[in-house]
Amino acid sequence: MTTTKSRLNLEEYLTYDDGTDSRYEFDDGELVEMPPAIRLHRKIAKFLEKCFEREIERLRQNREVGRGKVGVRTKRRGRVVVRLPDVIVFEGETAQDLKGVDILESPPIIAVEIVSSGSKNRKRDYELKRQEYQELEIAEYWLVDPEKQKVTILMFDKAAQFYEQQEFRGEMAIESSIYPELRITAKQILMLSD
Repeated sequence: MTTTKSRLNLEEYLTYDDGTDSRYEFDDGELVEMPPAIRLHRKIAKFLEKCFEREIERLRQNREVGRGKVGVRTKRRGRVVVRLPDVIVFEGETAQDLKGVDILESPPIIAVEIVSSGSKNRKRDYELKRQEYQELEIAEYWLVDPEKQKVTILMFDKAAQFYEQQEFRGEMAIESSIYPELRITAKQILMLSD
C-alpha cells in the first residue's frame, strides 16, 4: 500500500488516472493504493455479488450491488475519506456518478471488505473502516478473511449506536439481518474445498 506525495482535492481524486489498473481510496488529500485483488478475492467478490443480486431480484427491491467502483464517503476525525468496498449493496437512487466513480449520497446497506494480508491492510479493514462505517450507520459490515478462514458480520444496533459482531467459520450458515433467507455458509464464501 502506498500513498501519494502531493495532496489532492476530492475533484482531483475523482479524475485521477495514473495509466494503471490500480485502485485508490482517498484519505484527506492522499491517494491510498489498494492492494491488487488476488484471484481468490475476485472469486469471493463475484460470488457475493451474485448472491446479493439474487436476493434483490427475489425481493423485487430497488437496490444495486457494486463491486470495487462504488465509493462511500466517510469522515474520520474531520478528514474526508472515500472508501471503495469490495462489494456493496445500496439503494438504487443514492449513487451519484462522478467522473466514472459512483459516490453514494447516503450510507449503503451492506459493505463487504475482503481482508488482504499485511498488518496495514488488516488494521484498515478491522479498525479504521469499522469506525467509519459505524459512524455512517451502515446496517451490515462484512469482513471476509481468507487468511483466518472466517467471515465476520457486524450488524449496526441503532439503539446502542454500536456494531454487534458475529463470526462464521466452515459450515456455519451466514446470518444476515438484511437478507435473512440468504442460504450460504462461510465455507462457500471463502471458496474452501474439502
